[in-house]
Amino acid sequence: ERYMLQLHQDTNLFTVNVALNDDFEGGGIFYHKNKDSYFFDDDPIPELPQHVQSYDFLETVERKNSTEQGIVFPHLEQGDMMMHNHTLYHAIAPIQKGTRYSLVFFFDEEHEHVKKHLNQEEVIILFNHFDFPVDLYVIDIDSPKLKIDLVKEDVPEELEFDGMSTEAYIVKNKAGEVVYEFEIERSEEEDDEVEIHIGPEEWFDEQDRLEEEGFFDDEEFSEDFDEEFDDDFNEDFDEEF
Repeated sequence: ERYMLQLHQDTNLFTVNVALNDDFEGGGIFYHKNKDSYFFDDDPIPELPQHVQSYDFLETVERKNSTEQGIVFPHLEQGDMMMHNHTLYHAIAPIQKGTRYSLVFFFDEEHEHVKKHLNQEEVIILFNHFDFPVDLYVIDIDSPKLKIDLVKEDVPEELEFDGMSTEAYIVKNKAGEVVYEFEIERSEEEDDEVEIHIGPEEWFDEQDRLEEEGFFDDEEFSEDFDEEFDDDFNEDFDEEF
């Protein structure tokens, strides 16, 4: 239940939206057609400028078609149906009076074409800096029911898993309290790994302090670390051999 929804693309192949009523004022579903404002890279699916996808922009939208803004409100009466694929940017403008009801069907949520072109699949390398046991959960933020599932109980110091750019994650301690949360950002390149660090605020504060002091830029530190690592590795290898 919400009175508006920002511009977005669905993560399933086709969506069917059925209008259950039309006795509300303002708002309603609209889609964006201003292709001049799209940015194209190698991916044929367009990306909107960031400000257009914001809720601040959405608050300015009135229920009328606008060539300048690239906004189209389809005329939907009770019982009418609108179907679109995953490339269409659409949103719900703010409802001014009454309640809007709709019945939505999502088809082919796991379709390979959608995963490929929206670049949703990511290899996640997670580094755990908590000094107490934690569990990792995933939230499918595009799921109609906002599903929450357990990813890993007792997260180790390093964990590799497959994630999606439509998912958010929460980390809980054994008391069930949320101690950290993060989202996966889309990679610029395919098959790229995403590194995520989780831990208490004190750990991140310490990393910021060391970076400000240039600790990680110290050539002597890097050389000493590399030499020490090589020596330790060679000794361990020789002993095992």
